[in-house]
Amino acid sequence: MSQEQVAEKLNKTQSYISRCETGQRRLDIFELEAFAKLYNKSLPYFLPEE
Repeated sequence: MSQEQVAEKLNKTQSYISRCETGQRRLDIFELEAFAKLYNKSLPYFLPEE
């Protein structure tokens, strides 16, 4: 999925998605949950392993 497609589905801007992907923007748990639902993944999938 392109950044533009993700942005449209999450009702965000493409630059917002880009900043999230590059780590320039931190996500709160609700934003992370929206990404997880969109990509059909569980929350732990997006969290680093210890």
